[in-house]
Amino acid sequence: MEETKKLASLLHTLICNKPHASEMSDLDNIDLCCYYIEESIDEAWNLKDHLFWYKEAQRFISIAEPHGIQNVVQHMVRVCQTVRGFEATDPRLGEFMMRMLDKNLFKKGE
Repeated sequence: MEETKKLASLLHTLICNKPHASEMSDLDNIDLCCYYIEESIDEAWNLKDHLFWYKEAQRFISIAEPHGIQNVVQHMVRVCQTVRGFEATDPRLGEFMMRMLDKNLFKKGE
């Protein structure tokens, strides 16, 4: 369970694309990620964003385990670094890259 929590935190850091809440009063705002606000609460892993990323980590483990979780995470980090590099050069390049990845790699039903 502890390893799954660490992976959940890593996945959140790498791929969360929601704007992040900055105040405790934002906890009920579904348009914001409250992960960092939840960190200050004892029962964080029972709250919506921690629970969401924990379930994503479990799902990731079930998919990646046959291929070596560490190996898959390393590749995922490289992809994220590449896209962020494009974003740092020009945010439009980062957006373009994400659209291309979405369009070409994540086709539904193909």
